[in-house]
Parts: sequence; structure tokens; C-alpha cells
Amino acid sequence: LPHAVMGSESVFFRPGEELKVDIAASVVLDLSGSMNEERPKLRDSSIVTQVAMEKMQIPHEIWGYSGSGGSHTCEHYEYKSFARDNARGLGRIGNNHDDVAPGGGSTPTKQAVDFSTARLRQRREENRVMFVFTDGFPDDQQGTTIAVQNAKRKGITVLGILFEGGNPYYSENEESKKMMETIFGGDYVVIDDLSSMPRQIGKRLKSLLKIKR
Repeated sequence: LPHAVMGSESVFFRPGEELKVDIAASVVLDLSGSMNEERPKLRDSSIVTQVAMEKMQIPHEIWGYSGSGGSHTCEHYEYKSFARDNARGLGRIGNNHDDVAPGGGSTPTKQAVDFSTARLRQRREENRVMFVFTDGFPDDQQGTTIAVQNAKRKGITVLGILFEGGNPYYSENEESKKMMETIFGGDYVVIDDLSSMPRQIGKRLKSLLKIKR
């Protein structure tokens, strides 16, 4: 399964070489209202991502965020924590359980980035990377930009993933890409199919792998 996400092992290293995996990854999922219908597909992609990182022995967490009607409100939903070995909670992404209600109209990405930054700062791995998945504009674009810059200053690699298929308005509006450029600089990708999210995450993780000498 990791091969399906990151490519064959021969892409990483030559036969006989051993990988040094010194990475901690935080996958942050936008669960705002526009993603409600896409949750089952997002769940499946998250499971593929989780299994691949588990096989590669990369410590990771996967969690979602949404707002309940205000830019100062942010709910966090933990599906897979750094401390938990299994990831049964990932199945909840595709269901509207009481503790994972349908997303509201706001997208508090600034608060989500700050939250992930605080968690990654507790990790001791050499490479700490945050993947921010979203399908549209945050409530506070300036604040989100500052939050991403702050994470980078603290030594955290941040990659934005813009899903154009979740919101028809954004898929036809170049402003969404300008928004991603403003917030993430050149560190973002655009996808129109949720099944490609694991591969984009895999590409960035692969770039951080090292060969043991």
C-alpha cells in the first residue's frame, strides 16, 4: 500500500541502502460545510495516507477542524493521534456522529494551523511537517498567512493542499489559487480528486527521507 502512495521502494534508495526516517507529520483536514458531501471520499484517502505512514514508521496524527458559525470558533476532531497505535477513528470522518457534526459555514484555518504548530513543536524529530487540506478561503486570510509563517519560523514544513472539487465556486475562480499562493507561498498543490491527496502527501514525505550512512 505505501507503494501506491509514494512509488516503489527503488525510487527511495538503491538495493542494500537503509532509510533514515526522522519525520513527524500532522495532517489537518478542513471539515467545513462545503466538505459535508465529500467526507466519505476524504475518509478513504485519509485511511490510505495513514496506512502508508504506518508502514513507513512515520509518527503522525490526523485530525479535522471546522467552525460553528464564527471566525473565532474552531472545533478540533482527533482521528489519529501521535500516541495512539490504531486509527479506527478515521472511519468517523465519513459519518456525522454527535462528536463530529456537519461542518458549519466558517473555515477557521488560522486556529487549525496554530493548533497543529503547538502539537508539532512537542515532537523531537528532525523533520516536522504539516499538511493543511482545505477546499476554500479561510475566515481570516491574513491571520492564516501569519500562522503559516510562524510555523515555518519554528522549523515546521507546511504544505497546503487545495481541493477544487469540493466547492464549484472555487474551482472556477482563480482567486482561490492566489489565496493559496499568499498563504503558503510556493508550498501548495491543487487537486481535483480526493484520491490523489495521499500521493501528494507521499511526494513531500519522500523528499524528507534520508539514506543512512
